[in-house]
Amino acid sequence: MADIFRLVNRVKHARLQAIATDVSVGHSEGNRAQLWLLTGSPPLIAGAATVETVIMTVDLPFPLVDEIANANMAWNPLDPGIALDAGTIGWGRFVRADGTTVVGDCSAGLQGSNSMIELSQVDVLAGTIITISIANIAEL
Repeated sequence: MADIFRLVNRVKHARLQAIATDVSVGHSEGNRAQLWLLTGSPPLIAGAATVETVIMTVDLPFPLVDEIANANMAWNPLDPGIALDAGTIGWGRFVRADGTTVVGDCSAGLQGSNSMIELSQVDVLAGTIITISIANIAEL
């Protein structure tokens, strides 16, 4: 049997708060951190350079986090966005308000897919309005 190290919720919550704090650097009502939704698959190393197309950018809400509880961080609701390009959304990337500092990459999929970011559609044309129904980070 493989060795397993399980964290208590107090530690999981601290890690989730650290993620929220990092995303929030420079984040304000007038200068928002963003979620980028991209084609293809995320790089093996979070934040690594990618040649995938950014289909949509979404300004993150201010304040950013609704609640951290039960090893889960729920974002405040995200506004719908408009696809900038055509393609199939495969993943998301969180970027600080400076527009360049990557905080992390995540799964994205259709509603009910159990992805971190759940969308109304993933196969889109430029100009398509996309609704984000769920945006959570969960610690297992």
